[in-house]
Amino acid sequence: MSRRRNKQKTNVNITPQLAKNEQALNDSSEDAVEQDAGDQIAAEQCPIESGSSEACLESVTSEQEREPTTVEAVDEKPADGSLDEVKTEDAVQATDNAADESLGASEEKNADAATEVKPKKKKLPKWLRRLIKLLIKLAVLAGAGFVLWQYVGNVYITHSNNMYPHIKDGDLVVTYKLKGYYSDNVVLYNTESGLRVGRIVARGGDEVLMTEDGLYTVNGSIPYENVFEQTLPAKDGGIEYPYVIPEGTYFIMNDMRSIADDSRMNGAVDESDLRGVVQVIVRHRGM
Repeated sequence: MSRRRNKQKTNVNITPQLAKNEQALNDSSEDAVEQDAGDQIAAEQCPIESGSSEACLESVTSEQEREPTTVEAVDEKPADGSLDEVKTEDAVQATDNAADESLGASEEKNADAATEVKPKKKKLPKWLRRLIKLLIKLAVLAGAGFVLWQYVGNVYITHSNNMYPHIKDGDLVVTYKLKGYYSDNVVLYNTESGLRVGRIVARGGDEVLMTEDGLYTVNGSIPYENVFEQTLPAKDGGIEYPYVIPEGTYFIMNDMRSIADDSRMNGAVDESDLRGVVQVIVRHRGM
């Protein structure tokens, strides 16, 4: 047993020594190969006939020693395996790019197809479009007419001879509201029975006195009027005299004084019921 142990120890000690000897032998053989290659290059550069061949060899050898990195600086060519890996990566990248392009093209085609599939809105029939336009125009005209009626003036056709001979039955009158109201103005105004035309004879704050003799006074004076009938109080009912007109109201009478359905019967007219001063009269019989 002791002999076997000694042999194993001896083998263990000998093995590292052999490895060191082999490494040294390899290094020396590589140095010898490099030396032979350098000698061969120096021999080619320095011809034998030259008398100074030894000096030339020494100079070439020293230059080779000074530039030992020239050989080491040369890049080694990649192994075949690395080239295959690079080619594989390029192929994979190219495949990914092609897939992205095809995906983008398919998405664009799908978007175009969706756009084309959308149904077009059906146009309305021509007669219906014309009817809608006509209704819109009528609505605009109605709105403009309402504004004119409320804030600017009115157009009215008379249906009585209460203002004869100044205005006759069937005449058309045009009124204007954007001005003040004064005595002797012919106006259009509201009553319980509808629109009427009359003449302002007194305003708020004035005092009206009317007698059975057919005369009347305003603030004690007889007004000048182009009227051909006597001015008498209303026979059935009416107001009492002297009559003081409230502020913001107007005393209105017909030119045909025998028709007494005016302020003599109903009292003064509020300013909010006035629809403007008559500006234009269009004769019905003259048309």
